[in-house]
Amino acid sequence: MAEGPSAEQKLNIATYFIMSSPTGELNDVVKDVNKLVQDPSTLTDDALTNIIKAYNHEQMAFAPAPNNAAAFGMVSEFGATADGKYYQPHLGQSFSFDHKQQKFTGAADQKTAPNAGLEKYRAATQKALDAYIEASYKAGKVCGVVYSGEGSRLTICISAKNVHLGNFWTGGWRSCYGVDVKTGSANLTGTIKVGVHYFEDGNVQLHANSNQSAKVNITAKEDETGSAIAAAIAKIETDFHGHLEEMYVKMHTSTFKQMRRFYSLQREPMKWSVAAHAMASEVSSNKTQG
Repeated sequence: MAEGPSAEQKLNIATYFIMSSPTGELNDVVKDVNKLVQDPSTLTDDALTNIIKAYNHEQMAFAPAPNNAAAFGMVSEFGATADGKYYQPHLGQSFSFDHKQQKFTGAADQKTAPNAGLEKYRAATQKALDAYIEASYKAGKVCGVVYSGEGSRLTICISAKNVHLGNFWTGGWRSCYGVDVKTGSANLTGTIKVGVHYFEDGNVQLHANSNQSAKVNITAKEDETGSAIAAAIAKIETDFHGHLEEMYVKMHTSTFKQMRRFYSLQREPMKWSVAAHAMASEVSSNKTQG
């Protein structure tokens, strides 16, 4: 008798499915995974929390701030603190986050930025990023945060989602860029990740991942530098969006067309009836025997 999967294999299976959850469908996937694994001694509460935490970091999850529903905080490795909270440089506070409930649960004042020497550049870039996001993304469905790292490096993260489960589709956008704000020409590098799930009368997913780069002129004027960084990001994302639209058109006119079922010689749709095929097989068998 064949043995079932080991505890390690079960945990790997659970991790794979949860980390692959489409935007806005995490809770549904977790429920199904619990039914699939059926082993609470392996998929413990702590193990499940750790998997969901990794998922939230990967997705750059965001939620309303606990003390300001109009402002979003982001769950990101760049803002993770030693005490398990998430620093929000654009709000000047650190928040606790309930990874299972997908919400911030408390706030604590953060008097000093992780890199105070970069704060003017960071704030100027955040201001320019906010203007770009307001002009280019749907309100209430996006969060953009500029983090100051070690040395002279800024990290710019944008996370957006549009969830319409009632209409059978969801979509998510994540982009993250890094640049050193030293005077002169700097290289802005980043990655864009897009995930779309459409599941009305089927199950279709699109995953796009693209590495990007651009030159940015860094000056001693913080506002000028912040605007240049935001403009470079805007061009990268506008161009990428244009490429996606071209791909959608090509998929509609060629890729999906090749996947369609052709008519038979009688120009009639195939009858997907098991009974009809069983009867045809029986008639054919009787003819052979006769």
